[in-house]
Amino acid sequence: MNLTKGKKEITLERKFILRTGLKVLFLQANESIDDIKTYSNGILSKRLYVYTNFEKNGASSRLNFKHHLEARDDKGITESYSESELDFNEPKPTLRFGFKKYEYLVENHDFKMSNDGMIQWLK
Repeated sequence: MNLTKGKKEITLERKFILRTGLKVLFLQANESIDDIKTYSNGILSKRLYVYTNFEKNGASSRLNFKHHLEARDDKGITESYSESELDFNEPKPTLRFGFKKYEYLVENHDFKMSNDGMIQWLK
């Protein structure tokens, strides 16, 4: 995909399309897909979120996620819903941040999930 602004042209490679309902697994800094493949389901569960929506507010853009085990609707979640930080030990019910802040693996691009929660790695 080529983007042009004035005389400047940038080529972007599209890796995937992030659609509402897709699951993502967040990576820590300097962590690779090979590292995460060795983790237990318990550790992976703390990193697994569902993409909910894209938010555009003026010049800033944010991605919103909900932890995959979070059953409350948005009105039932009382925690602050501003710019979020990931906590790999105690997952927050929701996350909200700019798209370049964290690295993550995307369902149907990097992994598939079966109905029983087992992960099949695609790469």
